[in-house]
Amino acid sequence: MKLNHLKAIIAILAEDRIHIHEKINLNLDDNFLRDLPKLCFGKYTRSINQDKLREGMQELIIGTKSLNGNSWVDNIIFKALEVIFSNTTQTERQHYFEELIDYFYMILNEKLLQEEMPSPILSLAEYKNRINRFIPIVKLKLALKLYDNTQKGEKIPEGIMETTVEEIYQYILCPRLLTEDCYKILSKKLGTFDYKILEYALVSTAQRQGQLGDYFKLEIILENSEQNLPLSFFGKFFPADDNKRELSLLIYKKEEFFYGHFIPILKQLGLGSITNFAADSFLIKPNDCIILEDLSVLEYAAIDLLVPFNYETLAAVMRNLAKLHSCSLIFEEKLGKTLGRTVRIGEYYANYFKEVMYNPDVGEPVVKSSCDLVVNFYLDKYPDLIRDLTMEDFKEKVKYYFGKVFQDVKPSKTYRNVVNHGDMWGNNILIRTDSEKKCVSSLLVDYQLIRYCPPAIDILFVMHANSDKSTRDKYSSRLLDDYYSEMKHILKQHGIDVSEIYPYETLMECVHEMKSTAICMSLLYNQLWLMPKEVISDIMGDIEKSKKFFDGDRVEIFEKIFDFAPRRRIKENIEELYEICSR
Repeated sequence: MKLNHLKAIIAILAEDRIHIHEKINLNLDDNFLRDLPKLCFGKYTRSINQDKLREGMQELIIGTKSLNGNSWVDNIIFKALEVIFSNTTQTERQHYFEELIDYFYMILNEKLLQEEMPSPILSLAEYKNRINRFIPIVKLKLALKLYDNTQKGEKIPEGIMETTVEEIYQYILCPRLLTEDCYKILSKKLGTFDYKILEYALVSTAQRQGQLGDYFKLEIILENSEQNLPLSFFGKFFPADDNKRELSLLIYKKEEFFYGHFIPILKQLGLGSITNFAADSFLIKPNDCIILEDLSVLEYAAIDLLVPFNYETLAAVMRNLAKLHSCSLIFEEKLGKTLGRTVRIGEYYANYFKEVMYNPDVGEPVVKSSCDLVVNFYLDKYPDLIRDLTMEDFKEKVKYYFGKVFQDVKPSKTYRNVVNHGDMWGNNILIRTDSEKKCVSSLLVDYQLIRYCPPAIDILFVMHANSDKSTRDKYSSRLLDDYYSEMKHILKQHGIDVSEIYPYETLMECVHEMKSTAICMSLLYNQLWLMPKEVISDIMGDIEKSKKFFDGDRVEIFEKIFDFAPRRRIKENIEELYEICSR
């Protein structure tokens, strides 16, 4: 059916409150399952497990019970989907499905506003959530209807039964992602609708340290004239584990905002050439998933956390931090010039920059536990560090500086703030190396803890959490210059003089002021991530052990692993904190 004809039909459908109350009664009889192989299995590109298909269809039928008794709005959305799937081919849906449901969303909300007693309009996220929930059931209902028509001797459009059942089976195999989601991903990736999906799958990745979501590789096989074409993507899904969901809600919203709103606005402002510090995103489903570029295909890989970053790696990261921070400044300066007033991102998007990790209500027990380990364990192990202060004085100052973290991560009233990555430890930095294993470029991943604060927090944390003291002593000034030079170059390209909005001297003052906070944050991170991997896995894999570690006394654990080699970096962090305390 032509697109405009279909739009006209679903627009009329939005006016119908009389006939859209039918209950959904689906019955999966044995004849349907018995006849499926001869109807379409022979035309499939892969084999189908009939038992798995039967079980999956039964579960879908059970799911229909939750739809009966729903509002007329839900019923009308369901009916619109029926009309679309009954009157389009798979190829047509590749081209127009998103356009059709967006059109129906506009029509439906117009209708809701015109009611004598207006119903609340649906947010786009609520509407899309209903669409995603209804699609598999609509497909099953269509398959049963098509079968019923064949039993009556009616002719059905060629290929529709096969594609409908195969899409149902694909959903049964991969219920966290729909075929229609793959259309959006591929159209953005390939820039065309001219492809045929043979199959797709989500493959769970190896457990990443520190992850709060479910991570998968999305593998899509496309039909190609010469050979089948495999494509790979990286998927971050809202956790299925109820114990992680509450904690994950805010951090997922942050990353959803970053990829789904902030980066697109930067590109619209003409900053696309400097947003290459992050992976490209291809699909964002609110409170569900984010599908990103598979950076391993581009030969980016994580770094061994136990190996300190060298200058080349740190310099590559500094260039990307300068890009990220420059985007904030350009955004504010361009918008401010247009509106004729001062603009600050943190005011526009305050909800997305709420502090998570160093929020007193959430992070205080964790920070206290980390501080207590330094004060009650490590300082007693390293009495040789104490020279000009008494041990008691040093311990009190350590407690003060750990407490200062909560203030320094807030938007500053003294220094210019920027969008900070907020979580720049080694696992969130991927690098690409040359034939001699030297870092040639880097990318920053996991924007789950973004905050709006001075740039020095990101800059200093990268150095203190990921390198050793000898590297910092030798290269910190050079790295700061690298960062500032990159920022100066980027801002100049956009007609902004860096010396007018962020003088070098001001940045250095900020670095001096924030150094203690970066060291304390590094001590907090390194206590966990520089432990033996088997100890980390044991803690993170058990809810009770994890809670005890983060909120309780860690001394017993660290007494057992004290001789583990990377403790030197923790000692160096403490040594640098002592230098600040003894000024």
